[in-house]
Amino acid sequence: MSIIAFDLVAIPTVRPEEMLRFYRALGFSSPTSEKWRAERIPFFSIPTFLLDTQKNKWH
Repeated sequence: MSIIAFDLVAIPTVRPEEMLRFYRALGFSSPTSEKWRAERIPFFSIPTFLLDTQKNKWH
């Protein structure tokens, strides 16, 4: 059996604010550090749409 698609990538990071700034600088739709912190959720999603509805999540 081979992999034909995936829809989620989870990447742990100890520097989430830098990750958010990096992807925003590349033009991806991601929350600002302030908005993410205000929501008090321990992860964030950045839609990349590389393969249909793929999303990346950082913890």
